[in-house]
Amino acid sequence: MVAALSDKEIEQMRVHFRAWLRWLMEMQPEEFPTQAALAKAIGATGSSVTYWLRGERSPSLETALAVARLTDFTVDYMFKKLPPGSAASKR
Repeated sequence: MVAALSDKEIEQMRVHFRAWLRWLMEMQPEEFPTQAALAKAIGATGSSVTYWLRGERSPSLETALAVARLTDFTVDYMFKKLPPGSAASKR
């Protein structure tokens, strides 16, 4: 049986996912100039991206996989590590 994630673990995953979304927009501004453009690329709505960036909701597995495809990193890596060179990873 797999143990449930703690609230702290879930929050950490949200922080990392939020950092990866911001990283995508910063590293590829021509492709993702807006939250709406990023949302379209991952098959989500603009309001969903807003919720994720605020840390108010967690992405579905399908959304996490779509973001992972854009980053060339695995979902597991994204939820455990911050993006390369991100401000949060330098703390």
